[in-house]
Amino acid sequence: MDDVFQHPKEILTLCYRPDGKQLCSATMDGNLNFWDVENSLLEGTIEGRKDIFKGRSKTELVTSKHLSQSSYFSTICYTADGSCILAGGNSSFICIYNIEHKILIKKFQISYNLSFDGLLEF
Repeated sequence: MDDVFQHPKEILTLCYRPDGKQLCSATMDGNLNFWDVENSLLEGTIEGRKDIFKGRSKTELVTSKHLSQSSYFSTICYTADGSCILAGGNSSFICIYNIEHKILIKKFQISYNLSFDGLLEF
């Protein structure tokens, strides 16, 4: 791969589709970008920030807007058939997206813990 895949934000993680023909990148702005590896072309983008963002409680000092700006995926993995991608990050959710239609299929909440460090249970 001699070509450069241009991104507006920092890349956190990469994953190749099982057939090796597509590359997915997760960036700091919460997007999943899908690239045609052979032609180095952007095939599409899924804006996932709102899908992994939960909101805030009344007692939190940080506004909801600032929390959503720090929501991003840090782990991604294609399904075996390459039709969907699983994404998780700095939230309590794992999302499954259909790549062709660029839609959220399912969102799993893996923790009900309200503490970011995972030490305090409410």
